[in-house]
Amino acid sequence: MRPDNMSFFWIAPNGDFSDASANVVDVQYNGSTITIYYRQQKTGTSSGADHMAELYTVLDCNTLSKQSSDILSEDDVMIAWDSEYANANVTAQAPEQSSTQDFTEAPPLQADIKAAVDMIFRECDGDTRWLGGQLVVRSAKVKHSARLTPNQSSSGQNCSGFVFGPRHAVETLVAAINRIAALRRTHPNALALKNTEMLVTISNWSLGEFQPVFSDILPQSTGIVDARPPVVTVIIPTANKQKVATIKSYFSKHIPASTLVYFDIVPVQSDVSEQPYNGAGSGGALNRIRNAVMHVAQSPELMELYHERNAQAIYVAAIESFIQTKDIDRPADFGVVALCNVLQNSYTGCASRGVTIDPVFVEAARQYGFDMGNEDYGAVTVGTVLASRFPSIDKANWHEVVAGVSRYDLLTEAIESLSLP
Repeated sequence: MRPDNMSFFWIAPNGDFSDASANVVDVQYNGSTITIYYRQQKTGTSSGADHMAELYTVLDCNTLSKQSSDILSEDDVMIAWDSEYANANVTAQAPEQSSTQDFTEAPPLQADIKAAVDMIFRECDGDTRWLGGQLVVRSAKVKHSARLTPNQSSSGQNCSGFVFGPRHAVETLVAAINRIAALRRTHPNALALKNTEMLVTISNWSLGEFQPVFSDILPQSTGIVDARPPVVTVIIPTANKQKVATIKSYFSKHIPASTLVYFDIVPVQSDVSEQPYNGAGSGGALNRIRNAVMHVAQSPELMELYHERNAQAIYVAAIESFIQTKDIDRPADFGVVALCNVLQNSYTGCASRGVTIDPVFVEAARQYGFDMGNEDYGAVTVGTVLASRFPSIDKANWHEVVAGVSRYDLLTEAIESLSLP
């Protein structure tokens, strides 16, 4: 690995990262050993070789990234843990090993750093684009085997591990690990989050412009009166059980009991991202409506079914959550509810009340990057970060912990405020 593109950090027993990039000359990995060559830090009385080397035997190695390779290239990252320090960590349980345990007590430091690394790659699901590209990241258990230049002090001694790889990737990863360590000091467990946030409303919100020209796409009612009861079809563009239940409950209250209602679950993409921010929330909801209608229109089987039903009304109901970060005092999670009357080419919508969240968790989610180069299209959700770091929290309904209110109660409140379009 060329030193001009490489960063190298020793991991000290106290959990600190020590940047040794300026002194490391080369690192060689052959699958079974890692050899680190570095310049000797001479004093006025020292003598001997200018360069030293540390040899580590690789006891075990696994890949943390989605990408994998048998060869360590210049674009890859290696994180190594000295097995001699692992023995001191068996008394502690990393938080991801239990579905209920949070960081209630600080474990020994190597386990602490390893837990942070595991959290990071669990949160990003092994996607390394935020580190600068589709690179391979490995985690190895090693044993210090030899100092290849005798009679010299060793930079690698008394270190619980090391990490090396491309400069941007390594420095970005080390910064993310350090942020988790800082977060642990202020938020040691989920109890530290309990009822710390508040309910807020969003000002100057708009569903956005939407031109629903679907009346000529899906079958219109023939207008023929027969002995059958009136028919309504409701298209729900998600498979999320809680959202489906919320939408079904709304229509059961707003459509006469004598009407035959068909609920069609048509899961489609929002065309935004896993974590919408700001206006991407409204955009995602409207995209789901559009994509659901087009899905039905492009399915011969569904079109035939809709002709047979001869529905007097066809509705699409979409719900999309988003984090508002602009023009607001504190980031907050809101929900968009959008209803479209397909045959009447009309629609309506609203935003739910929101729940604020500590900016540190928003920043943690945003560090993993964005889709399609749009900073309102977050690749990782804030809920994913919260659930990863506090396993007792539900990633889809963290609102109950931080504000004492269910996300789904807020969505129900929002949709019930709407009249049928």
